[in-house]
Amino acid sequence: MAKEKKQKILENRRTIYEVLDKSKKEEVLTKNMSYKETMGEEQKQKLLENKRAKYQVMDISKKKELIAISSSKIMSHCMLLNSQQKNDLLNREKEKRMEKKSQIHDIDTYIDEFKKQIKAGPFYICCVCNRTLYKNSA
Repeated sequence: MAKEKKQKILENRRTIYEVLDKSKKEEVLTKNMSYKETMGEEQKQKLLENKRAKYQVMDISKKKELIAISSSKIMSHCMLLNSQQKNDLLNREKEKRMEKKSQIHDIDTYIDEFKKQIKAGPFYICCVCNRTLYKNSA
């Protein structure tokens, strides 16, 4: 679609939206906001597949532009948060960090437990009698 044609369509939609009365505008807005919530799982999966296919076909330069736009949106959203929202966001991030830290600690304890279990050393299987022999056994 040509840019001029797209701009014309968007301009027509904008004028139609401006002409609507306030109750109609709210109705349209709530309808648009609840669209994804009301759609079924199959529709959501199909929508995701279409977006994924569209992204895979996209040029590398377009992908970089899209990433830059999304990162700028995220940054602008972070700038617009009020102090209470910022504090909530920081607290959630802090909780996530603490949870990760505890998971790492849990992994360390599992590693220590494993080391204790294998401290006796590796075992060998006798090729003649199929007995399991430990390192110090003869």
